[in-house]
Amino acid sequence: MSGGWSPSRRAACSDASPSTLPRKDAQATGLPGKYGTTHYLTRLTDRRKIKENRDKACPTSLVRPPDKSCDEYPFASTRQGA
Repeated sequence: MSGGWSPSRRAACSDASPSTLPRKDAQATGLPGKYGTTHYLTRLTDRRKIKENRDKACPTSLVRPPDKSCDEYPFASTRQGA
């Protein structure tokens, strides 16, 4: 990044909230997007493929709690997809 600044977010394991632990486990798998690597997630702009990713990760056949959905599934818009 320009100016020597790069964004980061760190959390000590002892301070980890329940939402931090799955992220830590996911990063340990070696999948794309781990901070500090050059194995990046890549953006997808093809609306049809984004819909396919979202439908695969969050099929309508899954029962969801009332007022809950997967409409903000973040990997739907990456080439790595579902």
